[in-house]
Amino acid sequence: MEEEIDITHGKRGRDKIKGIKETYNKVIVHYEKAGQVRDIEIPIEMVDFVGELIKQMEFGENYHSKYIYNKCIENFGIKSEIVKSKMDKIKSVLVDRKLPQSIVDSVIRELTDDTEFMQMTFEELIGLRTGESMYFKIYGCIKYFEEKDKINYNKRGYIMRLE
Repeated sequence: MEEEIDITHGKRGRDKIKGIKETYNKVIVHYEKAGQVRDIEIPIEMVDFVGELIKQMEFGENYHSKYIYNKCIENFGIKSEIVKSKMDKIKSVLVDRKLPQSIVDSVIRELTDDTEFMQMTFEELIGLRTGESMYFKIYGCIKYFEEKDKINYNKRGYIMRLE
């Protein structure tokens, strides 16, 4: 079953969201850029997770959208591309120090497996606002719940639970 959610003109200000479609396993956000509309597919697991976060928010209290983004980064294990790109440099420094290869490999593996060390930051996430980035998927979830009148979301990034 699919449901198309009509976006009221004038209600969204400078947003470029032109429509949202729900299916049983995903939400599709129609995003307009440079006169072209592209679809951003959001897995239902992400939509459900953001919905649960919203239900946990204190009614009538303002939360910054960073709250949602950071919880999604943590829950979905979104890894830092910046840290990942630095792993070769770390490995090189360890090798230059003449550490045995087994120790070098062990240190790199330990760092790579450490979710806290590898976790992306909010600042990195917002810097990756391209195409199918996780930023747009999370943003799409926020807009979805705004359209469902579950939250109020303003242009400064504050979210307030409405029900």
